[in-house]
Amino acid sequence: MHLLKFSFLFLFFLFISCHVYTSEINIKQVLIPSIRIKNTLKKGLNSIFCDGNDLWLGTNQGIVKFDGKNWLHYYGDDHSFIDGKPVQNKGNSPFKDNHVNNILKSEKKIFFLTDFGIIEYNSENFKFVHHTGSLKHSLYLNEAIMLDPNTILLGTWGKGLALFKTDTSTFKPAEPNIPGKVTYVTGITSNLKTIWISTLTNGIYSSNSNEDRFFSYTTKNSKLESNRSKGITSFNNDIFLITSNGLLRLTPKDFIWYYFKKQNSSLTNENITCLCIGENGLMYIGTLKGLYSYSKSGLLIKVANREIDNTWISNLAASKDSLWITTKQGELYKMDLSGK
Repeated sequence: MHLLKFSFLFLFFLFISCHVYTSEINIKQVLIPSIRIKNTLKKGLNSIFCDGNDLWLGTNQGIVKFDGKNWLHYYGDDHSFIDGKPVQNKGNSPFKDNHVNNILKSEKKIFFLTDFGIIEYNSENFKFVHHTGSLKHSLYLNEAIMLDPNTILLGTWGKGLALFKTDTSTFKPAEPNIPGKVTYVTGITSNLKTIWISTLTNGIYSSNSNEDRFFSYTTKNSKLESNRSKGITSFNNDIFLITSNGLLRLTPKDFIWYYFKKQNSSLTNENITCLCIGENGLMYIGTLKGLYSYSKSGLLIKVANREIDNTWISNLAASKDSLWITTKQGELYKMDLSGK
């Protein structure tokens, strides 16, 4: 009788455990061998970007490309590295600045944002465009968004906003009508013809694309809990702000501010590190302890994966069937989203 009772209880708890586990997203993961760039990752991986089957990584020591089989490392004034072996660059090297902060793509080119300019890549060649002489102050370029096919709005670290014309490869100052002073830009996104900018110290800004006037939102005139934010993304017509005290969702239509925190969601860590929109209709959320997903229906749940459950997620990038994940420890993961 006791044995039968014990068996019943065991099966009951097994059922409950399975039910709880399968209510999360269980996707396969593969740790990509990255011996040749392991040290590069640990010394500073700032951004990752998917372009078809190619994965681009912006680091403190140049650009790394992974085409699914081979690693290519572009670095230095005189040499690049292919699979760890130095290859002498012909003529003047385009890598006058190896500190790559972010990556952006237009219809024809990929742009790598650096501390002192932009590296352009046209699928064959690299070209470095220095902004000295075009702008009054030295700008550390770290955020960007395409305003139109020929114009990029740049966010800098310490000097506000700037513009880059892709057709002429020239910089010019951006002097919009902004209350206060935008200095340390941490993110730029667009939503329903509105540009949104997050900053490190001044809250967030928004402006309709047909106007030149920006509106400022801080702890004094909104429900922001802090003027410090680490990034901003648009998803499903809502604005999401990366903060250290939860994920903030702003509904622009009726200006409803909502924080996802431990007490009202499945988040076990409120320090958000990065966001990424997948082609499967989900937004992925990196934290100091693991990965989460957010659906268009508003459901936020933890991604079930033992390898990254308690891992500091540093960057995310999505391709058609995959999610690429980097960690503070210098690891690179590829998660299969195809469900096959």
